[in-house]
Amino acid sequence: MKNKFIKKFTIAIFIEFFALTTMAQINGGLPPINNQNKNNISTKIDLPNNKKEALKNKLDDIIKNQGFDYIINSAPIVSKLISEKENIEYSSILLYERRNKEAEKILIDFASKGNLNAISDLATYYGTGEFGFSKNRFDSMKWINELEKISRNNDKQKSKQAYRSLCSIHHDIKSINYNRLKALEYCNFYYNELNGSSAGYADKLIDSSSPLYDPEKGVELYRKCISEGNNYCKMNFAFAGKSNLHISKNSSKTELFNFAISALDQKSSVGINNLATFYLHGFGTEKNPSKAIELLKSSARSRVVYSYYNFLNIAFFKYYDISDIIKNKDDALNVLSYYEYLSAANDRDDSSTFKEWLNTKNRLPNDKYEFITYLEEKSRTGDAASACLLADHYVHNGELNNAEKYSKIGMNTSNLNIKLWCEKVGRSVEVERTIRF
Repeated sequence: MKNKFIKKFTIAIFIEFFALTTMAQINGGLPPINNQNKNNISTKIDLPNNKKEALKNKLDDIIKNQGFDYIINSAPIVSKLISEKENIEYSSILLYERRNKEAEKILIDFASKGNLNAISDLATYYGTGEFGFSKNRFDSMKWINELEKISRNNDKQKSKQAYRSLCSIHHDIKSINYNRLKALEYCNFYYNELNGSSAGYADKLIDSSSPLYDPEKGVELYRKCISEGNNYCKMNFAFAGKSNLHISKNSSKTELFNFAISALDQKSSVGINNLATFYLHGFGTEKNPSKAIELLKSSARSRVVYSYYNFLNIAFFKYYDISDIIKNKDDALNVLSYYEYLSAANDRDDSSTFKEWLNTKNRLPNDKYEFITYLEEKSRTGDAASACLLADHYVHNGELNNAEKYSKIGMNTSNLNIKLWCEKVGRSVEVERTIRF
């Protein structure tokens, strides 16, 4: 399978926080994905020397000798040839790349032997339904109970890791295991008694949906972390500030933009994607769509999932000419498939409107007004996703009354994902009305 926009597609495999990242040489377009059959992607594997340590020598050798498709399609064989630690990393590849059910078997096998990473993954994914897992309260609770036992372990490092996992599991409002009281118990102990990550704690403190919500303390903690030169705190604070009223009241667009630039020094792919949105919409800086596209292409090379969503927004709302990436329906479907393929979620509500347009109109919008009219009509019929998408556009366009109107329409839904999305857009409206340039 070939994509006419791609001269060469090379995957560099490495694991970072249990995620697989690839590097692709982009010639205008994006890494190819088959809309009809994602399991038949043909790839050439090239493992740079500085990345080999992540998968260890044995798995590297298998990939080099047999190819990447072999390790995906022959999981029962490959899993027996590598070590326990390699298998945990290997299961991440299987989940992230193809939602391969063999990963579940590998995780269950190692979790049964007491492997903490495997136990944590199973407890999490059975609760969220991510990476192709089916939500299962019984199976999730089985492994949560194991985490609770480990949290009482004399091994302080294992105990701390278990507390971190239990905090994350019970704190996730999208999980069937969301539990406000348990989140308070485990998160407070992890962050206050076990000295968990300051950036992670600050992020939860400023989140209005969090049981730990204490925005003044959160902003104070972020400021302390930033004063210590932590670039991750700068990047997180900057992006959060675009939709957080407590940050915006004590900051300015320019300051947040200057913090967002830290992504370039840190070479953070996610941070670079976020920085692109500052340039695209002129938040704290002059609008510079060409610079935004350059940054998004960079983050897309590392397969940052939201870079693909941002490309779709640009193409449909005509923020800038990206005909070298998306110039027709097939290109848009290609990018859309990549966005959904890379997402941990089994379904994406925020891309449904793009998909519906392409399937009914069989083309890209002729101009932004045509697409806006389409979204307005769908919003009037109660389509919450269309309302959220339109509200988000109006925020970026400075039409705050319209943004508020459509965000409220979108919030009137039983779909939690869409409701949270529109609530965030509503907070962005408040920020734009209060923040200094």
